[in-house]
Amino acid sequence: MVKSFNVKGIAILLTILAIIHFGFAFFISPLLKNIVIETINKQAGTKILIANVTVWPLTLSCTLKDLKVFDPDDASQRIVAVKNASLRVSLLALLSKRIVVSDLRVVGAQIDLKGEADGSFNIQKIVPQKDKKEKSKTDIIAKIKTKKDWFSRIYDLLKKQSAKKSSTKSKGIVNVKREVQPLPQGRRVLFVKPSDQYLFEIKNLTVKNSSLKLEDDAGKTLNIDQATINIKNIVLDPSAGGRFDKLRIQGIVTKNNQQMGDFSLNYDQDIVDNVSVIRNNFTAKDIDLLAIESLYRDSLPVQFSKGTINITSQTVIQGDVLDSQNSLTLQNHTMNAKQPNQMVASVIPASSVCNALNQINPVEMKFQITGSVEHPEFKGFQEMLLKIVKPYLKSLGETAVKDGIKNALGGFLKDKSEPSTEEVDNPAKGNTEDGYLKSIKSIFGDKK
Repeated sequence: MVKSFNVKGIAILLTILAIIHFGFAFFISPLLKNIVIETINKQAGTKILIANVTVWPLTLSCTLKDLKVFDPDDASQRIVAVKNASLRVSLLALLSKRIVVSDLRVVGAQIDLKGEADGSFNIQKIVPQKDKKEKSKTDIIAKIKTKKDWFSRIYDLLKKQSAKKSSTKSKGIVNVKREVQPLPQGRRVLFVKPSDQYLFEIKNLTVKNSSLKLEDDAGKTLNIDQATINIKNIVLDPSAGGRFDKLRIQGIVTKNNQQMGDFSLNYDQDIVDNVSVIRNNFTAKDIDLLAIESLYRDSLPVQFSKGTINITSQTVIQGDVLDSQNSLTLQNHTMNAKQPNQMVASVIPASSVCNALNQINPVEMKFQITGSVEHPEFKGFQEMLLKIVKPYLKSLGETAVKDGIKNALGGFLKDKSEPSTEEVDNPAKGNTEDGYLKSIKSIFGDKK
């Protein structure tokens, strides 16, 4: 005998659930918005404003409009602005007094990333660390005097992260803590995962149709439009700081509303056999070198007045061991050495190398970076550079052989080529003019 469904009862139940679902979303949510925002700002130390919040209780999801995140130290400085966002929250995490967002989707975000005088980024201050020590004025002044481009800042951050993981052997990231709680009868054993130690977690963040503005402490800016960002496993906590596992970002570099090339970045970090492993793949196509000057301004020994660059880089950092395979192509470029008298391969002035490279279009180079994050080693870079410029420096070598090193380099090596008394008595002990001639001749294949 088949029992009939209580259609009327089911209809009543669905109606009640619908009333609760939509009633909470449209009537209760606006009333709770300010309380929730104030609680988050108080607990996490953030400064967040939201124009509209709609909570859907049955699906544990939420939609946000006009979300703004400000610098906690300066409420007039906006860091992030979002037009629309939707998220889904974990019920189990709420019961554990944690906020875990399983999926956060953002559309139309504007992110203003700024480098601070102390070497940090303004976005790092969104969740201030409670145990952060005050820095002395002397340290701050020292940082201000040594302004850094974005490459230097990111590289310093990577070195600190690598050193921290190496010293702690990834403690607190992979270890599962065992907590025993006594009960009236017996005890309860809890296994706390690393992510459970953080107040706030986002398992998946997707940002679409957004723009980024990067500004260093020297006022130089870099603009990225039509950006798509995906970040996995973001965790934040006032005492433990923050981290993430995966980052995917791609976008178009712009300057004065003109497209200046595009790029993509894939970053992963994982733990293998209790050792931190970071993988970073980066590609850039037809990037205008002047548009990204704030990235390399202080890191490269040369400066560009024009040109474009294509880059492919695949890097693995295992513990502190570095292995990076790179290729780059320069096109339509003009460069000058910041220190023209600096020597390349001990005998060729940097100005001469730059002049030679300016005659080559395009310049294509492949090289490997090994060693450690703290002490990287460029394998084959100098040899390849000399090989590329060799035909264009041929005349320099011939002039040096014919007229002598003083005339060839305009007296540049005058001080080094004048032998001391000791060198006259024993030429083998000094860098004599004949020694420099042999060095230059050897670069061009003349071993005599």
